[in-house]
Amino acid sequence: MHLLKGIIKSLKLILSDIRSAIVAWAVGLLLASFGVGILYLYITAKDATIAIMTTPTPLWLTTLLVLACCAYISLKFRQLYLSHNTPNKTPSENSKILYRVIGNYKWKVEIYPSGHFKVDHLPFCAKHDKKFIFKDGKSCPDHDCKNNISTYDDYRVKAAAESDIEKELRNNDISAFTKY
Repeated sequence: MHLLKGIIKSLKLILSDIRSAIVAWAVGLLLASFGVGILYLYITAKDATIAIMTTPTPLWLTTLLVLACCAYISLKFRQLYLSHNTPNKTPSENSKILYRVIGNYKWKVEIYPSGHFKVDHLPFCAKHDKKFIFKDGKSCPDHDCKNNISTYDDYRVKAAAESDIEKELRNNDISAFTKY
């Protein structure tokens, strides 16, 4: 009986080894068949590409292709150029330009139909109604006026004005705005 158990144990061990070898061969053959398929696909695609590239094209088709590429590039450059035009040079057709006095400064505000707005970078002097110039920061061009914005306060003053203007526009309170 002891001998029979040993033989059965040995047979189980041998059969499990044979089974793992068969599975390994099956997986290897499966991968190899995929590799052959991929290799065949690569060779076919390469041959087709070479055949297409070496086929002579008519002159009219080449000329048409070059003109189409030039027109496409020209249109893209024109579109890029038009999108970079600054809107503060001339107001858009549907926007409104209003002015808002905040402290010593009068800010030019362009309000778009979508509800967005843009505040001009340089304010006007509220006292003399002249646009600020760059002189030791930004200051009123009138020689007697002491109204100015230092370089350090430039961003803070504009951000505060934009915040006030945004609040008034959000609350539909445009009574503080003027047309001039």
